[in-house]
Amino acid sequence: MTGPEQPKVLVIEHDCVDSKRIAAMLEEAGIAAIAVPDWAAALAAASRGRYELAIAATSPPDARRRPGLDLLLLSEAGIAEPVAAARTPYPRDPRRFLGRVRERLLCGRPRQPGDEAAAEFAVASAKLACLHHRRRAAHHAGSRRLAEELRHEIAETALCRRALRRAAAEGLSASAARSVARR
Repeated sequence: MTGPEQPKVLVIEHDCVDSKRIAAMLEEAGIAAIAVPDWAAALAAASRGRYELAIAATSPPDARRRPGLDLLLLSEAGIAEPVAAARTPYPRDPRRFLGRVRERLLCGRPRQPGDEAAAEFAVASAKLACLHHRRRAAHHAGSRRLAEELRHEIAETALCRRALRRAAAEGLSASAARSVARR
């Protein structure tokens, strides 16, 4: 979901570090995100541009919502847990969090060219995170052969992920991206 039709997301959190981490996670997954410190800034940003989703730790204090701006609370559906008292809930499972965000962005709008590639891009991103974790574990366990095999799989998955990002941006299918990645 990149390119001119890319949906935009507002991340609303008073803790600048947490909001930037969440926004960076979304950007890494190919979702345009902007971090704002509070609901007043979010409403101001929404009045200046089109945002399809707001991600926040809490509901707006006055329960005002901008039409067309969906709200996803971090605590919703168990995608986040409180980190410490008076701190923002942070996504405990990034893959599940990103899946939930994509689900909210995709429902309610007609399928677009490149949606399949964008979804597969998200899957490839999650796979890369798992492969990196497995490679580190293999390395620490002293399994050099497994670590080397995982390094090759990481390289192949990263190549596929780059092709999927391009395909999503250009509105191509995921199969077209895979054929480009094989070359």
